[in-house]
Amino acid sequence: MSNNIPVVIAGSGPVGSLMALYLAQRDIPVLLLEKEPDLPVDLRASTFHPPSLEMIADLGFGVIEEMLEKGLVADRYQYRDRRSSEVASFDMSLIADSTRYPFRLQLEQFEFTRIANDRLKNLPCADVRFNCEVTGFNQ
Repeated sequence: MSNNIPVVIAGSGPVGSLMALYLAQRDIPVLLLEKEPDLPVDLRASTFHPPSLEMIADLGFGVIEEMLEKGLVADRYQYRDRRSSEVASFDMSLIADSTRYPFRLQLEQFEFTRIANDRLKNLPCADVRFNCEVTGFNQ
């Protein structure tokens, strides 16, 4: 496969942005297409768990550091019942021997995509385009 043919990614959400950053960091040309005129700023999931934090940290580029600055560290994992209050609480420090990040990080997805896309702007292998909706694909 020619190095001039980019990997095409549809959508600049967390998965698309992370994949684009991962590929571009390795000098693999990537074309990230987003149908909206700008990065989406809507309410979706807001929790990053230890395995995801580990993977993001391994990317480098200061992504995890900025996430930790902007997010809220939650050292407990809780399940609640709306009618009777708390059901279970897990102390995340108990997994400190297994991970560099023994906590959950509360950070909105749109914050993460902005952090990732800020890094993509500085990578020559990355081409991010807005107002580009993917409606089909043929190879």
